[in-house]
Parts: sequence; C-alpha cells; structure tokens
Amino acid sequence: MADPVGVSASDARRVRVAARAWRVAGLVHAYGHCSLRIDSDHFIVSPAKPLGLVTPEDVVVVVPTHGALPPEALPEVLAHQYIYRQRRDVSELSGSSRRI
Repeated sequence: MADPVGVSASDARRVRVAARAWRVAGLVHAYGHCSLRIDSDHFIVSPAKPLGLVTPEDVVVVVPTHGALPPEALPEVLAHQYIYRQRRDVSELSGSSRRI
C-alpha cells in the first residue's frame, strides 16, 4: 500500500524505522506509537500494531492536530495530538508506549 497523499516517503520511512528501533531497544513490549509533524495542522503516526512488527510496507496514519482522530488511529494517539496542538515548536515525538 502507498502512504497517504501529501506524506513524503522519507517522513513515512522515519516513522516506521523509529517504531522498529523502539522495540529493538527494548523500550516497548507490545504497542506504542511514533509520530512526526508533517505541517502545522497534521502529523503522521505509526500504524496500530506492535512497533516491532511495523514493516516498510505498512502505511502511516495522518492525524489532524485539531478534531477527531481518524478511524485508523488508536485512542492513545490523543496524547500526541494534544502535544502537537499545544506545542507548535515540537516537530516530532520520540514515541510513547504502553507496557502490558
């Protein structure tokens, strides 16, 4: 599958690589999210799956900084959305995780 229109291939790749790196580093055990601001009103987030299982073929999710989350985004992405909305100086979040 192709990444959403308007998302650069290099930005999408950065998010996917960061997702796998978090797992390899042992910072997450199951699910988590990596995100990157792509413009003043949107960011991309890793797909809703265990970070260690994110592949180069997975599609990142475009999320608005204001408004409802898209159906592909898990509720935990609200934390990323809130930070990007409140902190326009933040361009990327190293990630968030939920240990289970």
